[in-house]
Amino acid sequence: MKDKLPVLILFIVLLGSFFTGVMILLDHHTAPMIEKIERVNLKKSVMDVLDIPYAEKDIEKLFEEAVTARNIGNQVFYVSDTGNVIFPFEGPGLWGSISGIVALEPDGDTIKGINILHHEETPGLGGRIEEPGFLNTLKGKKVLSEIKIVPAGKSKGANAVDAITAATLTSKAFAEILNNDVSDKAALYKNR
Repeated sequence: MKDKLPVLILFIVLLGSFFTGVMILLDHHTAPMIEKIERVNLKKSVMDVLDIPYAEKDIEKLFEEAVTARNIGNQVFYVSDTGNVIFPFEGPGLWGSISGIVALEPDGDTIKGINILHHEETPGLGGRIEEPGFLNTLKGKKVLSEIKIVPAGKSKGANAVDAITAATLTSKAFAEILNNDVSDKAALYKNR
């Protein structure tokens, strides 16, 4: 057995090297395709939060006609032809990061729409943050004022939002993202 050990080690090293090389080639080959898909998905999300209908084949053209990108600091803002400002956000949820796109009305403060791009919350509970029923409750709220999460059915204030039933901690984590990352970026845009 000891005389076969060097051959076994050599075989493992060669096999590992072969598959590592295959993975590097696949990564090199697919990276441009993945980047293009991510760009198109971002454009779709921007169009979705602006409530602009589009056909899959026309997304690039419609985006270019309706939206202009602006860099302020290290942040990219998208400004629609109607004056809405759109930008990505990200922050910690209960179980992992939550990221998405938010559109603000031309006043740079009022939420027009939100789209969740990624989250790691529990499906059926905290994962409901991506559902239109919850996201629509945020429309019209002011990001430069504190958004408060209250028990379900208790939202009465101008910036109060009902928590998702059985997902209060995720709801509060999402409100923190809005009150920190989104609020900071909105202020950066307004003070440009």
